[in-house]
Amino acid sequence: MISWFRVSGVMSASLLLSAVAFADVPLSETQDWKLLHYSGSKFLISLDATVGFSMLSAEDAKKQLYVTDQGNGYLPKGEKAILLTTESSVLGNHSSFKTWLDTDMRALERSAIYSGRKDWARVYRYFPDKVYGLKAKPVGKAEKSLPWSQWTNRSEGYFPVEKNSQALVLTEPMGLFYLLRISEFKEPGDLRTFYVYDRDGTLVVNLRAEAKETIKVDYVSKGAGKEKRVKGKMEILRLTVDAKPLSADKKEAEFDFMGYKDSINVFYDPLTRIVFRVNGSVDYVGNVEINLEEVTY
Repeated sequence: MISWFRVSGVMSASLLLSAVAFADVPLSETQDWKLLHYSGSKFLISLDATVGFSMLSAEDAKKQLYVTDQGNGYLPKGEKAILLTTESSVLGNHSSFKTWLDTDMRALERSAIYSGRKDWARVYRYFPDKVYGLKAKPVGKAEKSLPWSQWTNRSEGYFPVEKNSQALVLTEPMGLFYLLRISEFKEPGDLRTFYVYDRDGTLVVNLRAEAKETIKVDYVSKGAGKEKRVKGKMEILRLTVDAKPLSADKKEAEFDFMGYKDSINVFYDPLTRIVFRVNGSVDYVGNVEINLEEVTY
């Protein structure tokens, strides 16, 4: 996954595909958030990120998915598909992601557009045995004003999925937000295991509920034409993310969630199934924490 956080024009990037297999679970009214806005700061640098969730018809999703020179990759298997969007801003740089998932969390496609110091776009389209990658940049000032699909500086190719991973349901790291909507984490010890693929080999990732903790919250809740401020303390579950290589001959693993690489903690409310805080280590910055500022239902 491409890091959300970019500092002084330095960006860390790695293609990561997650793998997980869960049955479809209907969404209840307590899980119907549409937008989550987070903010934080480090060394006087402001960090802002927004995560969006929407349910699409399969037909609408098919119209939006990229068609490669080898045709379509995975398509929704049922009547619905998931679209996760993420927007982030750091030091005048902006990134916009769209991630299409099937309802079982299988990744269909991820696209990303970056603007600010540099302008470029990425597409990753998923197939059973490979991932198609496209990188596009504008040529000259004239192309910068055009949609990225018309940028002519392009490179593309296919990345293989290891045979021992092809039977898995591969998802994007941002699929974690969807996983937390459809999976019940209630008590310390609750665990979900999934698999992450990159070009160096598949990773085994454990998302574990470690402890109940009380944190301070201060956010705005919007919905049904109403708005209210919520401020106080609440009990949440602190989840940790731990990754290790699937292959015994590999010793190091690098998992990237929202730009976080190490010591990742996700502070999660089982009732609303909302992530209220994320902290961990980010390249070039160190430990960074972002907190929920606004939720829209």
